[in-house]
Amino acid sequence: MIVPMKKITLLVSNLEREQTLSSLRRMGIVHIQHVQAPSGADISQLEEKLENIDRAQTALIPFKKENSQERNLEKGKEDWFIKEVLALQKEQQSLESKIPRLEQQLSWYDTWGNVSSKEIQALREAGVFVKVYICPKKELKKIAPGRLIVPLKEKGNSVYTALVSYGNEEKLTLIEVEVPQENRQDIEKELARTDKRLKEILAAFIKSGCYCAALSTFRKNTEKELEFLQVRIGMGTETKFSYVKGFCPVSKTSALIDRAHREKWAYVIEEADTPEEVPTLIKNPRWIEIIKPVFQFMGTVPGYREFDISVWFLFFFSLFFAMLIGDAGYGLLFLGATLYAKKKIPSFQKEPFWLLIVLSVSTCIWGAITGTWFGFEQLARLPVLKQLIIPRLSSFSGNPPFLMNLCFFIGAVQLSIAHAMRVIRYFPDLRSWAQIGWIQITWGIFFIAGNLVLGKEFPDFARYFLMVGIGLVILFSYPQKNMLKGILISIANLPLSVIGSFADTLSYLRLFAVGFASVMVAVSFNEMALGVGFHGILSSFFAALILFLGHALNIILGLMSVLVHGIRLNMLEFSGHLDMEWAGREYKPFRE
Repeated sequence: MIVPMKKITLLVSNLEREQTLSSLRRMGIVHIQHVQAPSGADISQLEEKLENIDRAQTALIPFKKENSQERNLEKGKEDWFIKEVLALQKEQQSLESKIPRLEQQLSWYDTWGNVSSKEIQALREAGVFVKVYICPKKELKKIAPGRLIVPLKEKGNSVYTALVSYGNEEKLTLIEVEVPQENRQDIEKELARTDKRLKEILAAFIKSGCYCAALSTFRKNTEKELEFLQVRIGMGTETKFSYVKGFCPVSKTSALIDRAHREKWAYVIEEADTPEEVPTLIKNPRWIEIIKPVFQFMGTVPGYREFDISVWFLFFFSLFFAMLIGDAGYGLLFLGATLYAKKKIPSFQKEPFWLLIVLSVSTCIWGAITGTWFGFEQLARLPVLKQLIIPRLSSFSGNPPFLMNLCFFIGAVQLSIAHAMRVIRYFPDLRSWAQIGWIQITWGIFFIAGNLVLGKEFPDFARYFLMVGIGLVILFSYPQKNMLKGILISIANLPLSVIGSFADTLSYLRLFAVGFASVMVAVSFNEMALGVGFHGILSSFFAALILFLGHALNIILGLMSVLVHGIRLNMLEFSGHLDMEWAGREYKPFRE
């Protein structure tokens, strides 16, 4: 459920501002709303410090494993340490960028010989000018006679040549090759010094790798310092007093009032002016909280006045996951991998593991009742497993129209739940009757889909569903004093809304289509492996390889389909009928 919030305003004297914020942070229950945008040189400095910490961590993290014994930084030396790391990183980048240039210059000497620009300059001072070119062989003969051309070496169809002259103006109509400034020995020494210094920097990084955890702690402290500063600067100020605004859960307001009385704070507790500014805090039983990682993965938060769909999302997402993966064998693999990871990483948060366990068990149940075990029909015929199959749902001998109709039914149920939730939200407002009308339209559309897609007979009572539902929607969607105006608005919006609802119901057919495709892919790879056979070592190896790669690919495609289709049906179709925009922002209290 979405926890009710109150808007809080605390008024204190300017002299007690720091003390008040420290006390408020220790309580850790108020989500701060800045009265004015926090900005200034102090904030910029702390933000720059955080960036430097991040850069230092990025530089040292690769060396963390090489120095596993974590060490603490001496207090007050953190900034100095970060500057040293960043200076080393900058020097390292500079040296690494220098190496290609030095190596290129060395390669020049390999090509042209041990001649440097200093020697050429000495000749130039003596009145002799030397320029070097790469000349195509066929062009060499075309050079005007009388010029002193010295062929140095040949490579392929090119001749490496030098033009010797007594005037700097003389040149060839070829691309002149630049001669390195340093001689070969100097370049080799510079390259050796660069390599030595890079090794020293690498050793320094390895030695400093033990401070990664200390940097993380320092970063957290800096973040808290920045947060405190932003709250202080973001307070409203008058001549002799300051005030802070924010939001507090209703259940925590009594504790805030007690603290205000003890600290002599003036306070105002009121309802929020606009729901859009209120942060969202969701509290559910632990068994529902396991769906929270999915919302965190998507980065979605419902608005304060929207719905918490956690329980419905958990139920339908588990069902959709099972139908899209569709294989009990895969479910057992997921379950085994999850239990193994849970045992190996006991310190990791529990919710993702429990969610994966629920999804794996759901997949095992669906695979068992459809008789799907790694796509092998022979496994499903085993006496124990055969007893678990529901014949009409069987992947190999079942009734595809029945499965399609089941998907439409699931869609109609989920969309009806959405409108029922809105009935409860609006009641006793007249708009609740419009939502009752949409429930009837949804079930009328269910029978239309069965008729158009599956050729099922359209029952007479479904016509009354549609007629009564449309009537309720037209009359009560936009109730207002001018009833005729509201009806006209409803009539104008109704066609597109009904078409959209029909499309949403048909959209649930993807559960059958993707699940069936997954079974067929598994069957196809199994047949390929059996075609290769297990008659010898080589054939057995290739057959096993086909099975492994085929089922691995099928699992990957199945997981992708869960992201694309399983989440979509909840976040688009279901949430759309709830009229949710997911425009909320998470409740983040100001706390230690």
